[in-house]
Amino acid sequence: MASTGLVRTFARVDADAPRGEIVERLRGVATLIERHLPKQVPAGTFLLPWETVAPTLLARIAGQGRSIATLIEASHEIDSVIVMRSMLEHVTLFAWLAITPDDPSRRWKARNPDLNTEWWMVDQANREKRLTERRQQWLGLIDENLRESIRRGKVILKNIDTPAGGFPVVEEMAEEIDARWGGKLTGWPDAQPQTVEFVSTARGNYWTLYTHGNSSTHPNYGTIRQFLRPLPYFDGERATVTPEAPTGQVDVFAAIAGFLMTAATSIADEVLGWNVHDPAMRLLGRYDQALAPRDLTRLIVTNLQGRDGVSYGLARGQRF
Repeated sequence: MASTGLVRTFARVDADAPRGEIVERLRGVATLIERHLPKQVPAGTFLLPWETVAPTLLARIAGQGRSIATLIEASHEIDSVIVMRSMLEHVTLFAWLAITPDDPSRRWKARNPDLNTEWWMVDQANREKRLTERRQQWLGLIDENLRESIRRGKVILKNIDTPAGGFPVVEEMAEEIDARWGGKLTGWPDAQPQTVEFVSTARGNYWTLYTHGNSSTHPNYGTIRQFLRPLPYFDGERATVTPEAPTGQVDVFAAIAGFLMTAATSIADEVLGWNVHDPAMRLLGRYDQALAPRDLTRLIVTNLQGRDGVSYGLARGQRF
């Protein structure tokens, strides 16, 4: 499904849309994805094939959309951004696993969906093996059956040839996603750093949605300040610790999850033969009014740099 000049990267992100409307959109897209999941897939044995991993990742993405909708419905904006960040990781992995390189002028970590998935599964298995062995070392909780399973797994993993250098991290996957899908599929624009459109690329998502999500996922001084009323600006006044205060406006980083899901459906249309992206965009309610990249950039930058008590403080009348 090639791009048609006008890059419909995101439908209008209505940051001021009614909370219930955004919740309904998220659940609608999640339902659409779930209805297109295959009835049966190969169960595999130790390592799962691409044919199985692809729909399970999409099922996970749909489930995350439902979780975000529930959190937004309850005005738990901070936790909704945590799930959004996790969703972005799943969408990024899915888009990268789906790559078969088409440009011989560059060196690729990706090879093709089957081998990419095998590499990811081996990496996951090795991580779990090391964790299990360390758990045994410290806790001694492994019985003989599990120990035998670990031994059999080691034999299987030893005989699988994977690329040197380790499985790519999120930022590396984003770079290859842009190289493969940028400008070729709707939802994946082709743009370079420091341009308006770059914020909507896979790399742009990493530098905005993923890195911003860290402030909600991990202990962060800006995030915990949101539980103080009034918001402190180092002026010496006392503040009261309160639960997260509901707001009339949905956090744009949480609301944007619907468009992350539609980006995943664009990949599913291309590599799995689905026909979901257009209906998903229509469910979001603004299919024919695509958000201009400049407007999306404004929304993201405003929320990254201008939300009181999160991204900056105020001292002697100056923001920092």
